[in-house]
Amino acid sequence: PVPVEGSNYILDVDTVVIAIGQSPNPLIRQTTPGLNTHKWGGIIVEEETNKDDEKPLVAAVYLNRLRKGMCLQADPTLRFAVGDFGLRRILNEHKQVESPYNTYLHRGLPPGPICLASPRSIDAVLQNYDCDFLYFCAREDFSGYHNFATTLAEHLRNAERYHHALNVRKIFR
Repeated sequence: PVPVEGSNYILDVDTVVIAIGQSPNPLIRQTTPGLNTHKWGGIIVEEETNKDDEKPLVAAVYLNRLRKGMCLQADPTLRFAVGDFGLRRILNEHKQVESPYNTYLHRGLPPGPICLASPRSIDAVLQNYDCDFLYFCAREDFSGYHNFATTLAEHLRNAERYHHALNVRKIFR
């Protein structure tokens, strides 16, 4: 293990980043039986957004979905499952790929890491926001930020705006 300077984390060559100590959030400690969620840390959050100020909110959405027994439906895990990390648009055909990393088909966390999480992403998971959001979609302004929603109807409206923006830019894959 290698200490990460300026943080309470160590790099573990077997997986990703492990937080030292216990999470203050009981959900983090007991999300998926047999899976050390400290190792899961911020792997999905890391790939989902590069906006540090938004990471706790993204983490909260995923934790809310886990708490409710919903599929994570995380696009980063789907890109990993498909094996196309440059994929800019998730299509329904991608959501049908059979893989334990396809969080559109399988509930819970993926079986292993999809990247190396930064300390900020892990902090976002350990100290996520308290909110009711269950959904988010990239903003149609391509700023790197997301629109968040509590209902599926609201989320579908957000997704429609984003899909329209993709079409205008001729991003079809």
